[in-house]
Amino acid sequence: MSKTIEQWVFLGVGGVARALMEILQKEKPDWLVRNKVLLIEPMDIKEISTLRLFPALEKIHEERFESKDKSCIWLKTAITEKNYLEILEKEVHENAFIVNLSTRIGTLDILLFAEKKGALYIDTALDWWDDPVTDLDRGYQDSLTLLEQSIHQKTRHVRNSMVYTYGMNPGIVSSMALVGLEKVAKILDPSLESLIALKQYHLVAERLGLTTIQIVERDTQYPEKTLTRNCYYNTWSPTGFIDEAFDSCAYTMGTHENFVPQNVDKEHREESLQIFFPCPSIDVIAKSYEPRGGEVHGRIIPHQEAHSLARYLKNGDYWPSVYYCYEPSDSGKELLEAARKDRNIPTRFLSRKEIAGGYDSIGCLMYFRTPEGLRTFWIGSVVENSDSISMDVNATLTQVGSGVYAAISYLIENPHLGLISPEEIDPHYALNLATPYLGRADFIETTTLHQPEGDTLYDLMVVPNKNLLSWEKVVVKEAQLV
Repeated sequence: MSKTIEQWVFLGVGGVARALMEILQKEKPDWLVRNKVLLIEPMDIKEISTLRLFPALEKIHEERFESKDKSCIWLKTAITEKNYLEILEKEVHENAFIVNLSTRIGTLDILLFAEKKGALYIDTALDWWDDPVTDLDRGYQDSLTLLEQSIHQKTRHVRNSMVYTYGMNPGIVSSMALVGLEKVAKILDPSLESLIALKQYHLVAERLGLTTIQIVERDTQYPEKTLTRNCYYNTWSPTGFIDEAFDSCAYTMGTHENFVPQNVDKEHREESLQIFFPCPSIDVIAKSYEPRGGEVHGRIIPHQEAHSLARYLKNGDYWPSVYYCYEPSDSGKELLEAARKDRNIPTRFLSRKEIAGGYDSIGCLMYFRTPEGLRTFWIGSVVENSDSISMDVNATLTQVGSGVYAAISYLIENPHLGLISPEEIDPHYALNLATPYLGRADFIETTTLHQPEGDTLYDLMVVPNKNLLSWEKVVVKEAQLV
């Protein structure tokens, strides 16, 4: 039974919000009609063309803008740990849907507020207030995994549907991985069809011999030569990218792997499924592959899907390695190198009209140990910049917006699920809604196209160079529930 939404609350009106609004403008879903809208964004949004979806805004005072009928409100202010309760208690109504598309807003506190209000909720990333700089010796203590565990412990009573970390990745990639397992099963072992019908994906993964999932992304979008070089650019949130890239590298290490570098923190592997490097993720690179451009050398960036997908596929003492392997655009690489010296450099994201060309390829490269040897399959999407939903939104943001749209639709149709992870959204439902915005979506076997040395961290890691590290064998005991 679907839920009637009477108010939309947007925390952050950046690139992803603009992409979502463009998709809503095109799709015109019934649940968007005649709702009140609250936009909370400290940056100037008066020139954002996607706001044509809502009534025109007039200035009330320095930090408040309203439409004449008061159905749309923009608060030109930043949500902080000190003011969020005062603002939200005053402005958020009953039957609201909170869409958290900002950065450095404490996920747990917003979730608890949403639960108190009986609101539905979605975000695209877990976060802390102000996202403190990670102490590289405290990888586990400052990890997304530990934050997620805390969130689950404190939201067990939630009844209204809320999904955390559902955009493109995290988000749609988890749906791709599950559908990919179904497709691989038809090739390698059709007898698993009954388990697939029961959504026993953890059993399917183990019986197929799934060892590793690389969430592999390559971004080749490049700016127009005439673009003013007065700041550093990225194709999505520069702030979010900097925060992730300089966090401690977290690697979700499957039970098929027996060797780790001696200097990593492996003490929490049984409870978190992860090991933690004493260095930023920008400096740990792995080899991967995507069909459009071939071999990828991607940074192992900490992302929530690495943990949630591995946990979802865990069966007793079995779970696969899962990690995000990201080769950013040249602009993104320049951004990161500048941020090494100064985390507060001036930045902004690129719109489609500022991009001369390129594409964003993202998907799941899945490794299987079979009697015939190692076989690999890729399921994913390649979005050209020309495929973008509008001139204000690039390929990357179009992908993320499609995931947010799919998840919002699912929660409205299923409003009493409680707090769920991306893997608990019906993958076929999500892909059906998102695929029109995913460019060229495909599933192919890549075994003959991509022949890696193996499926472990030792085989695939590029930096730090494995020949310069001392490795040691570890014994994995059965993990506790996480």
